[in-house]
Amino acid sequence: MGGESPLVLTLLVLLCLCAVVTAVTLVAMAVEMRQTLRRVNGMLPQCEAAVRQANVLLSRTNRATRSIERVIRRASSTLLDWIEQAGELKRTAQSIIAARLGNGHRAGVEPRRTSGRRGYRRERE
Repeated sequence: MGGESPLVLTLLVLLCLCAVVTAVTLVAMAVEMRQTLRRVNGMLPQCEAAVRQANVLLSRTNRATRSIERVIRRASSTLLDWIEQAGELKRTAQSIIAARLGNGHRAGVEPRRTSGRRGYRRERE
């Protein structure tokens, strides 16, 4: 190494300096990463407990939701039965009334006409 030019020596010094700076930066990052991983590792038991607690709450909520769904299904079925029974009673009452009193057409009475949603058309004069 006797005859190197000052430019080559300068480049070697710069290269060694870059390698030292890179090594120091990597060591600092490794130390920071180690500390961060220790903190995360310390938090893991708390996170595990929180996940277990959330799992318990979700399973309770699921059971409650299924119970409510069963109640709603039963109530809907019961209400539908009641509505069907009311419809049957209405039809029975109408047929009894029609059998005993007539439906109005036979007695010469015009059927009642209403405007609105029922769609009855008014006769034009």
